Amino acid sequence: MAFDLHDRLEHLAGPAAAPGPDTVEADLARARTALRRNRFTRIAGASGVAALVLTAALVVPGLHGSGPAAPPAGGGAATVHLVAYEGAQPAGFTIDQVPQGWEVQGVDRDGLTLAPVGIADRDPHSFEGKITVLAERSIPDGVGKQSVTVQGRPAVLAVMKGNTKPSTLFIKQDNGVYLVIQVWPTLGWTGTDIVSFGNGIHMEPGALTTAG
Repeated sequence: MAFDLHDRLEHLAGPAAAPGPDTVEADLARARTALRRNRFTRIAGASGVAALVLTAALVVPGLHGSGPAAPPAGGGAATVHLVAYEGAQPAGFTIDQVPQGWEVQGVDRDGLTLAPVGIADRDPHSFEGKITVLAERSIPDGVGKQSVTVQGRPAVLAVMKGNTKPSTLFIKQDNGVYLVIQVWPTLGWTGTDIVSFGNGIHMEPGALTTAG
């Protein structure tokens, strides 16, 4: 009888064990974390940043480096028309207002994506030309800080390298997590627009609990 080394080894090893629930959940958690970090990378890339770096672009007391002068509180006059949101509230959030002609494109346990109605890109995990809402446990290093107040909470407006306007808002929550609103830079929103929009986005208890 011919000797089949592969069959012998397979017999000795026994049947392959199926991954348990803990292993599956750990894999999913790693994938979700990578997705969250990729959101920063994609938006940074639109501003000419190749790596996952948010660089100080505001002249802010207490921070080093140079850049454009800090905009006034709110980051300039409002340019976006916000209207009352009338759609179904996404799980984990309450939305009071959205830009006119925008809708909720997708939501999962890691974030919320809003996009113009009729946009060709229907993938909620693709963020070009859209608004992304997620959570982070801290503000990344290298972010120039302009302190603002949103929803009566301390918040920070950040400007990415290559931009002259804020595009990311970090709102401190009661549990220490930051509710993060990222507006795609080429949309041209001012800091006032982002703060006004941020005043109408509320994270419910238990939402985005996997934020890293």
